[in-house]
Amino acid sequence: MEYLVPDNIYWLFSSSAQSIAALIGFLTAGFYFVLDKIDDQVIKDSTLTEINQELKRSHFKKLKILCLLTGASILLSLLLVFANNWNFCLKTPSIIFVSLINIITIAWAIIFVISIINPDNINKTAQKLISEDKDLFSSEIIFETDSIKIGDFIEKFVQLERIIRELDKLYELSYILNDKYKNFIPLNELFKIMFQREMIDSQTLRDLYEVNKVRNLAAHGQIDRVDIRIGDIVDDLLFKFRSKVENKN
Repeated sequence: MEYLVPDNIYWLFSSSAQSIAALIGFLTAGFYFVLDKIDDQVIKDSTLTEINQELKRSHFKKLKILCLLTGASILLSLLLVFANNWNFCLKTPSIIFVSLINIITIAWAIIFVISIINPDNINKTAQKLISEDKDLFSSEIIFETDSIKIGDFIEKFVQLERIIRELDKLYELSYILNDKYKNFIPLNELFKIMFQREMIDSQTLRDLYEVNKVRNLAAHGQIDRVDIRIGDIVDDLLFKFRSKVENKN
């Protein structure tokens, strides 16, 4: 490291601190733009709700690591610039260590950018969520009597959604959301309103969220069968909400 004279060190690490700060500032601004796009996707396609929530959590974890690396990189670079006129026994190892931190920060920034613009994010995240709920899907179901075909489940869910949309019209549930969702109100929003208006209890709300999650993942992942328990839950919900429609009529 004898060729790194004090002026070289000053120029190298002061410039790197400024460059990394500018790069991360630009990436952070871009990240918030991506978050807005993710939210817009959910408004247009409510089946992406769970997938996009998981994507935002994943992106945030990577951004948090990037911010920690950036802070360490800038701080250590500035400390090295401050101490560059002094000769101490650990100067050469310090230069190597700080250089590695800077390189790792830049590499992680590149990985972060690639990860948030990956066009396969939705499918990969759907498969990840499916694998985390193995008890619901066909990969862990041994006997066909313990499961139902995904087509049969979707058919039942379509009936359930139709009834909930009818209740929305009968009880004017979504009128307060019309400014936000001009074309189509996501089911999860209707579930919350129904709970707030005491049309359903907390257990029914959890059941609705669960079957809706299965439907959403089925729309974006490769699923053949689902656990029979999910089919039974849909049947129970159909019975409950049909009664509400009949009572209202």
